[in-house]
Amino acid sequence: MTIAVLLIFSVSSKGLVYAHQKQLYTIGNDKYLFAAGFLNEPVYVDDKSGVDLFVYTPDPKDPMSTDSNSTKPVEELQDSLKAEISAGAKTKVLDLEPDEEQPGHYTASFIPDVETTYKFRIFGNLSGSPISIDFSCSPGAVSEDTIISNSTEKISDTVTRNGVIGGYECPAPRSDGAFPEPILSNVDIGKKISELENRISTLENATK
Repeated sequence: MTIAVLLIFSVSSKGLVYAHQKQLYTIGNDKYLFAAGFLNEPVYVDDKSGVDLFVYTPDPKDPMSTDSNSTKPVEELQDSLKAEISAGAKTKVLDLEPDEEQPGHYTASFIPDVETTYKFRIFGNLSGSPISIDFSCSPGAVSEDTIISNSTEKISDTVTRNGVIGGYECPAPRSDGAFPEPILSNVDIGKKISELENRISTLENATK
């Protein structure tokens, strides 16, 4: 039993535990596999979460796999790449922090405080080329094995996207994760307070 548990842990600790989208790129003369999703999944509105990014040099025989023994993590990218998060018209740039215990793993923490579609843009320089890689959450469930694109798309003279697989869900309403009592998000609480203030103001004006 102990051996089985250790084996399961060793396999899962290299791969992705939660839903992420994988994108394969040729940048300059090098290939890179990017995998991104939300930190601390599953994510509910007002949870502490963030950008969860893995960067690998892929296995030539199975380039979309994060579990192959020939897939190698790419370290020391925190000074070369940044993460831009966006929700609607609002954007914010965050530093990527390296995970000291897991090479090739980078995070950028934030709290998603509205129920909407969040977009992540990983940008900077890699292999001497400027890059800008977009990820977006899905309102519904998406399997990590779903092929989004297996065609080659030239992004610039030095950057080509070779494939996209899988996806990850957008933050769920806070009430979905609450038990035994429902919980409103901070935004919803603010709306309720505004509605109450408007009612009080209306009543006060009516009594004047």
